[in-house]
Amino acid sequence: MKEFELLFKPYCVDLKDFDIYKVSGEDRERFLNGQLTNDTRELTENTFHLNARTTRTGQLVSFFYLAKLQDFFFLIVSKQVSSALIEDLQKFIIMDDVFIEKDESAFSMHLSSTALNASLAEGEFLGRRAFLTSKEMTKTSFLSDCEVHTLKTLSLWPDLGKTAWPGKLITDTFLTEKAISLKKGCFLGQETIAKVMTRRGAAYYPVLLELSSFEELQDDEEIFFQGKKIGTILSHASFLNKSYLQTHLFRDFRVENKELTFEYLGKEYQAKVKLKPIVSFESLNSLAQSCYQFAVKDFNQGEEEGALSKLELCFQIDPTFADAYESKGVILGRKERYREAITVMDKLLEVQPDSVMAHTNKSLFLMKLGRIEEAEEEKSQATLKSFEQNAKEANKKKQKEELANIERQELEKRKEMFAQVLEIDEKDVIANYGMADILYKEKEYARALEHLEVSLEEDEKHSLAYLLAGKCFYALGEKEKSKVLWERGIQVASQRGDMMPANEMQSLLSKMTPTS
Repeated sequence: MKEFELLFKPYCVDLKDFDIYKVSGEDRERFLNGQLTNDTRELTENTFHLNARTTRTGQLVSFFYLAKLQDFFFLIVSKQVSSALIEDLQKFIIMDDVFIEKDESAFSMHLSSTALNASLAEGEFLGRRAFLTSKEMTKTSFLSDCEVHTLKTLSLWPDLGKTAWPGKLITDTFLTEKAISLKKGCFLGQETIAKVMTRRGAAYYPVLLELSSFEELQDDEEIFFQGKKIGTILSHASFLNKSYLQTHLFRDFRVENKELTFEYLGKEYQAKVKLKPIVSFESLNSLAQSCYQFAVKDFNQGEEEGALSKLELCFQIDPTFADAYESKGVILGRKERYREAITVMDKLLEVQPDSVMAHTNKSLFLMKLGRIEEAEEEKSQATLKSFEQNAKEANKKKQKEELANIERQELEKRKEMFAQVLEIDEKDVIANYGMADILYKEKEYARALEHLEVSLEEDEKHSLAYLLAGKCFYALGEKEKSKVLWERGIQVASQRGDMMPANEMQSLLSKMTPTS
């Protein structure tokens, strides 16, 4: 399966187009942290991340990879901009014990789902788990230019001069997701960057458009909605029988799962907006979960051996991934490989000692082998674990009821406070919305709508009021009114940059049936 290989097969990426600089000296970490956009203190030894350098007004000078080793940092930066970056940094080394020198050694970036023990540093590259290695270690095949392009598109990975432009605001690029920390303290350009990121966001920003059918559209072409430009296609790729366009899209349309009809070279296309990458390495557990989905797909298609090999990879990625053990045991049981299945259930109990299904399956497998006494013991263990889980659930329920009681008391206090404000000013927007929010939680939907009507009369751009009013109508069974409110609310929220309520309203709309 080509897609599976692209995400999980070991590959190398040659760094011949990059310069490597060693940053040493006692003040190296403090210096870099004050000059770069990402937090160097978050790097542990032998890890790397995306980082960047901007001007005082937030324009991109360069982005690069910063690796932390025991006694120094590595700057891995494109040859196109390396000289400008190093010259810029050198200007700020005044009283600091910091030395920057070029390293002439040859390196590669090794993409691997499983750990590579001899690597120099680990991080994310092209949306995949990656390891910086010396070139002498390279034994796997290299990614082709086409495969690199596909991964860059699906991961929204910044591409110098293509999707991340020196001289442009860094907030117009996906580097804001991977290479900027606003919590670490001041750095050059922080004020401008923070204003954009904490307000409405960039006017145009990279997202993916998922096309309803496979299409081969050209890069660098503009797309339109009702005759107005709404974005530019940056790159395109196909994945799992779908077409994806990485698009620099206008903010009003950047709503997760928004259905969009756009015009391209005089023809209309249907697409769905995807704000997050299709390919992204967030954690070992999420990587194992992705691999597990491919295994399930193989199993559903009757390809059990393929499923078993993928489940084995899940264990290698994340040895604590319980679902993979259970699935492997079930497949082995179906193939009458009962002893192997029992061993897998034992491993499941190591990572999830309270698993009822591990004992249940193990009992079944032992029964098939004629080991009746052991099977009965496992059945007893399953029953005992089930009772223990029921007791835990009962305790959770009790705790939940206690928390609900505390919340009710808190709501009454807030309700009284809002009532006092409304006695003074019955059109106060905040008090009306606050009262409506409480009434909604108390399932007083009609009364909540009375207050929301006032809020929207006074502030027609109150995106949260649209969201809550739609919920009230939905709860009352008036789904068409919910739809109208949420559609209007998405427009308002998008224009204001209120992306959380916009995305929630779009999510609620997507869950409604076409006839609702």
